[in-house]
Amino acid sequence: MTLMTKEQLAGSVYFVVGRGTEGGNASYRISVAGISESSWQGSVRPDFHNVAVNSGYTFGAMQLDLGARGLLKVGSTTSIAKVSEQNYVDAIIEQSKAYATKNGSPFPEDISNLRAALLTHGNGGVLPNGSVRSKIEFIDTETRDAINAWASSSEGRNWIHQNVDMPIVRDAASKAYDVVQKYGGSWTDDAKNIAALELAKVYNQTGNLRGAIAALEALPSSTFDDLKAAVAGNRDATKALEIGHSFAKANDSDLGTWLESAQRKVLDPHFDPAKFDHDADLKLALQLTKTKAADVTINDGQLSIKVGSLNRPGYRGGPLG
Repeated sequence: MTLMTKEQLAGSVYFVVGRGTEGGNASYRISVAGISESSWQGSVRPDFHNVAVNSGYTFGAMQLDLGARGLLKVGSTTSIAKVSEQNYVDAIIEQSKAYATKNGSPFPEDISNLRAALLTHGNGGVLPNGSVRSKIEFIDTETRDAINAWASSSEGRNWIHQNVDMPIVRDAASKAYDVVQKYGGSWTDDAKNIAALELAKVYNQTGNLRGAIAALEALPSSTFDDLKAAVAGNRDATKALEIGHSFAKANDSDLGTWLESAQRKVLDPHFDPAKFDHDADLKLALQLTKTKAADVTINDGQLSIKVGSLNRPGYRGGPLG
């Protein structure tokens, strides 16, 4: 597999990091890491103690965390919204309320409390220095359902894909690409591509690559194995590594053309996420996000994915219409 450009890497990041390790099937609903869907039942709200560390409400394949990034300008990964600009939390409330009004569904009249709640995060745990972590405030189930109705609708999925996922995907791809170019000069193209996916996962989850960079800078000459060791403590980075190998395996086969097509499609500014339901290129890419390279067999255009002791047939001779 040849070395990917930043744009090609962004397409891979969407699938490998976003759909493979982050949002997955929950890409188009509001979520909180550590809180299961079954925890939201009627008037009973989830237990904040179960929240994963400092997590807040998240959206999208790349899981934008409103507690950490809710006040950023829509479309930005770094800039706080100015008075004249709309931030993520206000945009999501506005979109959800408009959708509920259009469909005759209930939505809070006073959105100030909802806005404040969506910006909260954390499990209230005690930190090593003795201070107490912030605590998330759970919204009521009816309001959550109203937000999810918008998020899972055609207009909601389109808005989330273009305004949430694409800016984050391109930012993570750019940051990861630059690190690999700087420290992976002697690595093979395959190693650089897979390393970039692993770094993009770390960056999306932590917001920086300082640890990996420090580990590589401490060495006179770094290898791909050094990079893997530097991020080995991040379990989800390892998962991105495994899926990256699956994508590399498919790209090197006669399925590569269709996988590349899927990656180009999601980067299109007019992409409609409804295509995930029927487009064969996209289905192929999504199928690969659920596998390890060792479980992928490709012979004569036939993709088979081992699931337990079973083989699930995939695609033959190109995409299925």
